[in-house]
Amino acid sequence: AGLKEEMMEFNDSTAEMRRALEKACELALGLEDGFLGATCLGGQESLRLAYYPDVPASHILDGQMRYGAHVDSFGLTVLSLDPASPGGLQVNIDDAWVDVPFIEGSIVLNVGALLSRWTNGRWQASVHRVLCNPGARLSIVSGAVRPRDDVLIEVFPSCRQRAAAPGGEGRGDFPPVLARDFYAERVAMHRPSYLQERGLPGQSVQQISHDIRNYRI
Repeated sequence: AGLKEEMMEFNDSTAEMRRALEKACELALGLEDGFLGATCLGGQESLRLAYYPDVPASHILDGQMRYGAHVDSFGLTVLSLDPASPGGLQVNIDDAWVDVPFIEGSIVLNVGALLSRWTNGRWQASVHRVLCNPGARLSIVSGAVRPRDDVLIEVFPSCRQRAAAPGGEGRGDFPPVLARDFYAERVAMHRPSYLQERGLPGQSVQQISHDIRNYRI
């Protein structure tokens, strides 16, 4: 079998894991049994290989990243680190960059922006980055808890009217939004012309970038 067939077979094999993660989220968030299974049925989960080629240490610039600081856009990102070269992934905790430990046979879960909004910020989207370390690296990236495009994303009942998170005083609940519109906005944020398109040319790029990474917008 070729690479495509192997990837398709591997993706099919992750279905049980995705259902288990949906169940875990339902229990943690006090949701009706099967709620996420129904809203995510038919959702377009992806599977990709994140390959970082070897870069000699002498070629690495000061502060250079494999992947700069960001938050993922959807529900849960499921990451399998390369056991031969697992280092480099860091998560921002209390404004400090912390190495994500490698545990053989484990997976790394990142909360994405959509799930953060769905929980009203109770589950914060994780700001993370990948350092540019010497050596090649291949990670397997998949996902779970991604609703269909036609699902209306409304704050879960257990997450409404909660105490505001640090920096979020007075924000209130996030308003409902169609999943497809949320996804489209996240894509638009990557365009250099985003601020001008949204009529925000006078706002600080650094502030907007901070708000996006921390899912304040």
